[in-house]
Amino acid sequence: MPPSPPLSLAPPATDPRPSDDALMALAATDRRAFAELVTRHEAALRRLAGLLIGDSERARDLVQDAFVLAWERRLTYQPRGQLKAWLAGIVRNLGARDRRKAKVRAFFGLATPPAWTEPARLEDPFTELAAADRDRVLAAALQRLPPKMREALALRFVEGLDYDAMAVVLDVSASTLRSRVFHGLAQLSAHVPEELLR
Repeated sequence: MPPSPPLSLAPPATDPRPSDDALMALAATDRRAFAELVTRHEAALRRLAGLLIGDSERARDLVQDAFVLAWERRLTYQPRGQLKAWLAGIVRNLGARDRRKAKVRAFFGLATPPAWTEPARLEDPFTELAAADRDRVLAAALQRLPPKMREALALRFVEGLDYDAMAVVLDVSASTLRSRVFHGLAQLSAHVPEELLR
């Protein structure tokens, strides 16, 4: 019986790209570093904005506004490995401002019907249609939830943030967020077939 190869004690391969915090430090003097952060996080922030305000066109504008604000505040960022949460917090605050403005527009009869974020591009057109239908059903159900529950569900399940990062974004305790997610899922399940929540 041939001897088995020795176990490697080398550390696992790590991502060769600079961390978000390293790029933010470089962004103080190098616009290219900030451009890399935009490339990394734009799609995720656009999804989040779409969930929060329910309008894909406005979500694009809101994310651009968020990156402009992040650029202006880049020197105040504290490197704690939470850049995604920091950016999500900016998007959330701008989204809250947008919701307030939308209420005023609706009051005066100036509201437009909400659009939804585009579904991911898939290879099979039938799969793409099914995904688009699923997205529309989920989007409509999410829009029925109170904003605080919608934010918590979006950050947890769309952006994949853990409860500690969510607490940074929303400035509430992790236990409160667990409760919002629990109750948000319960309310969502009343409006969405169970198989769509898997």
